[in-house]
Amino acid sequence: MLLLWPQYRFDDALARCLVELFSRGYIDNDPRHQLWIKEARWTFESQGFKPD
Repeated sequence: MLLLWPQYRFDDALARCLVELFSRGYIDNDPRHQLWIKEARWTFESQGFKPD
């Protein structure tokens, strides 16, 4: 999924999946992907709804 982010940057559904996977520990803390996770988090948090 991380490899899709550069191509589909700021896609709401992909951002939500990445943030949820990262928060559950399924995505490691690789420094190369930190910017992508930050962008996904920003996109996710700008959505109108947030799951619990």
